[in-house]
Amino acid sequence: MSSISKHEMEKRRQKVLELAKQGKNQIQIAKELNVVSSTISNDEKALRKAGMLPGRYEEKNQRRQQVVELLKQGKTREEIAAELNVSITTVTTDVTNLVEKGMIDKRYVTRKPNNINKDINDLINEYYGQKRTLILFSQYIEDCKEKFKNGISLKKELETIKKVVLLTEKYEDIAFYARVSVRYRNFASIKQIINSQINNEELTKPQREKFLELKKAVDLTHKKYIAIDILKNNTQMSKEQRIEEAQRVTGLPEIELLQLNRKYNNKKIQKKDDNQPSK
Repeated sequence: MSSISKHEMEKRRQKVLELAKQGKNQIQIAKELNVVSSTISNDEKALRKAGMLPGRYEEKNQRRQQVVELLKQGKTREEIAAELNVSITTVTTDVTNLVEKGMIDKRYVTRKPNNINKDINDLINEYYGQKRTLILFSQYIEDCKEKFKNGISLKKELETIKKVVLLTEKYEDIAFYARVSVRYRNFASIKQIINSQINNEELTKPQREKFLELKKAVDLTHKKYIAIDILKNNTQMSKEQRIEEAQRVTGLPEIELLQLNRKYNNKKIQKKDDNQPSK
């Protein structure tokens, strides 16, 4: 490793340390520094080893002590999550753990959290630029990201997420909405939002370029979905005819269509094998 790269790594780790002390998680730090999450994970491991960051166990215990204090102040889980910059799911897990250890009363577990979707939609209707509301919007998006990461369906929340990102207009929020939209093939909506940002004259050139790159990624994924549908559904055609038709409709190169066709066939074979009764 060169001395320059070591210097750059040390600079980045110093920034990671500052952001971590502000309560930001790995995903947030990675986005701010424009690196992958695994890089931040390695940096945090190195910082912990050097004694510059508390270990995960200590970190968790410190947060749970804060949760206890905030609960005693009468704050809701949503308010605690916003204050500690963590997801509502994390706060709920902490509350359950604290009850099991006898550190807080059971009433905190039986107390149902607020209906986040109802609250968010009320806030959307009443929003006129309040800073506190923007913090709650950010918390809502972070909670949705955690659900998405854990494979929890967000299909019913698509419209609410869309309303929030239209108000925040943050690239990271719109990029997340793009991922969710792609999952549920909601291409028209996300393309409309991205195009509006590309044409937004209040944005800087680098900001618009980021949205252009996002548009390219969404367009490519859309074309792949269309191609897969053609390859999958036109069974009356030969393989060559399906490839030719998919190429005509999407403009994707033949080699990419062959790879998509191979992946689809492999999944079909795997599904068939999974359904075979064991001997």
